[in-house]
Amino acid sequence: MASVAYGPESIVLVLAAAGAHGLGFTLPVTLAIAALLAVLVLSYRQVISAFPDGGGSYAVARRHLGRRTSLVTAASLVLDYVLNVAVSVTAGVAALTSAFPSLYDDRLWICLAVLVLVTGVNLRGIAEIGQGVHDPDGGLRRFDPDRDRRRPLP
Repeated sequence: MASVAYGPESIVLVLAAAGAHGLGFTLPVTLAIAALLAVLVLSYRQVISAFPDGGGSYAVARRHLGRRTSLVTAASLVLDYVLNVAVSVTAGVAALTSAFPSLYDDRLWICLAVLVLVTGVNLRGIAEIGQGVHDPDGGLRRFDPDRDRRRPLP
């Protein structure tokens, strides 16, 4: 799913390199991608119904295919995560430097800064960082001296 940031551009670049005939494959490639997404949705629905309390690829493989296969699945997920982050950061920085060409010489440092940011978010925990979503005013109500005298909203 994260490839949506760079995938379409890469597909069009490859098809454009093939010329006008290559661009004719845009619709079939788009339909193939839509079909793969439909299969993905159906697959996830099956996993959710089979494992309502949670369980990803590792749990499914462990239960149905055995320990060795589940360990291969877990290793594949770790590798996928690392490569996904690497490609996403690189694509994002490439888009940034194409919008701001003066940053082109600093792209390595920008990549490293984004990587540190992503690592920090993962180490901190999405749940803790997401608390701002649950408390959009940032907790400013705590500093309202009249908050206890006001009637609550219905």
